[in-house]
Amino acid sequence: MVSGELKLGELASGEVVAEVRKYSDEINKKTKADIMVIDSSPGIGCPVIASLVGTDYIVAVTEPTPSALFDLKRVLYLASHFGIKRGIVINKFDLAENFYKETEKFAQKNNIPILGKIPYRKDFIKSTIKMMPVVEINSEYKEIFKQIIENIAK
Repeated sequence: MVSGELKLGELASGEVVAEVRKYSDEINKKTKADIMVIDSSPGIGCPVIASLVGTDYIVAVTEPTPSALFDLKRVLYLASHFGIKRGIVINKFDLAENFYKETEKFAQKNNIPILGKIPYRKDFIKSTIKMMPVVEINSEYKEIFKQIIENIAK
């Protein structure tokens, strides 16, 4: 795991991401990992764009809200522009089932797979408080995350 940090008020977040990725690539030359996961900040700003460059696949995690769908469309358009394969995970899908259908319609219309849907549960809050993976709080998530990984592999 490699991370970077900006101090309060500092600019150039895209540059920080680029440096973190450069360092990660150096580590990967030694470890020769098959897969490298890059977790990006939400939205569509500079750090997100810097995270996309040179990737093979994007897992766009979204929520069932109008603003999240707007950002999702923008980031997936960008991925399409760069020719990057992509899929969608809908987090907290059951908070607004009517609106999550809008995300599904968008995905279907644009031939983008829905890799998985994660329900909203207080287990995630508990896992954060206890500093434990959510799958240790509730094993129901093992199957959800396993299915997402299998869908990505397809």
